[in-house]
Amino acid sequence: MSREPKRSRDRKAAAGALRKAASPARKPSRLVYPSEPPPRPKPAPPARPAAAPRPPPAPAKPQAPAKPPVPPRERPPPVASSHHRGVPSSGTVVRGPDEPVLRVGDDLVALQRGPITRVDIARYCGASGQFNPLALDEPHARSLGLPSVVLPPAMALGLAQAQVSRWLAGHGHIVRLGARSVKILWPGDHLIARSRVSEVRPTADGFDLDLDLWVENQRGELVLRGQATCRIPRRVPGMPAGGLQLRPA
Repeated sequence: MSREPKRSRDRKAAAGALRKAASPARKPSRLVYPSEPPPRPKPAPPARPAAAPRPPPAPAKPQAPAKPPVPPRERPPPVASSHHRGVPSSGTVVRGPDEPVLRVGDDLVALQRGPITRVDIARYCGASGQFNPLALDEPHARSLGLPSVVLPPAMALGLAQAQVSRWLAGHGHIVRLGARSVKILWPGDHLIARSRVSEVRPTADGFDLDLDLWVENQRGELVLRGQATCRIPRRVPGMPAGGLQLRPA
C-alpha cells in the first residue's frame, strides 16, 4: 500500500481550509422572527379634488306691484236675531198679507197649541230626529234634579215659524228666522205664538217685512223671543188694484 507523502497531505489540508474560509456562511435551518413585527408605513391619503367654483348669486326677483286697495263692501242687510226692537202695538190685527194696508206695530194673528203632552214630545223627537234624553227619559231627568221631562226648545220655535207661515198663506216666504229660548217648558204647558210688524222695506218686486216674534205660556210668561224677515210680492191675489200700501205708524 502506497503511502501519500506528508507534504501532499499538508497541501490538501491547506487547500481545504482555504475553501472553507472562502465559502459563504450557511443559513440556519430554522427561521427566527422577532417578537413584534416592525410597523408598516401608512399609505398617503389620496389628494382631494379641487373645489368647484361657486356659481354667481342669482339676480334679485323683481317685486310685484302693490295691489290696489279693496273698496269697502256694502253693508249687508240686517240678519234676523233674538233682539226685540220694542215696537209698540198699533192695536190692529192683520189677518193676512192680502190686506191693502200695513204699518209698523200691526199684530199678526196669534197661534195657540196646548196642552203639550208627553206623546206630543215623543212625536216631535221622532219627526225631528233629536232624541234628547231630557225630553224622553223621565228617570234620567229626575236624576239630574228636574221634576219631569222638559219640552225641546225647538218646539216653541217651530210654533213661531208655523204662526208666520200660516199668516203668509203661500203669498210670500220667510227669508230669515232667529230666536232664543228664555224659559224651560214642561209637559202640560200651553204655548201661544205672537208676532208684530217692526219694519217694512220696499224692494224691486215687493216688500221685506221684519217681524218681532215671541212665544208665551198659559201664565203669560215669555219662553222664546226672536225676529223674522218675510218677503211678500207687490201684488198678492185678493189684494185691491192699488196693491200693498204703507201708512205711517
